[in-house]
Amino acid sequence: MTRQQIADLIRSFGLPWAYYQFPTDQAPALPYVVYYFPNRNDVIADNMNYKKVATLRIELYTEDKDFDIEDAVERLLPFPYSKETEYIDSERMYQTIYETEVIINA
Repeated sequence: MTRQQIADLIRSFGLPWAYYQFPTDQAPALPYVVYYFPNRNDVIADNMNYKKVATLRIELYTEDKDFDIEDAVERLLPFPYSKETEYIDSERMYQTIYETEVIINA
């Protein structure tokens, strides 16, 4: 996938979104999505990075545990993923994290 295809995928969720974080004091009302690439584990061959293999992390933030929104997001994900949810008490919101690896094509 290209970075643009990944951005298009995130956009298809129909929720406000940002790469990594929203500017300070500019986060929209819940629900919203943040995505980023926290690390890479490239395939190396012939003494060079042959394929860019990035971890893609998609974070869904909601006021309540919203199974309908989660189901809608999951139907759009075209790859296998791991999922975890936690409640952030200090922010009074749920964070659902989807994580997968993607090959980034320039």
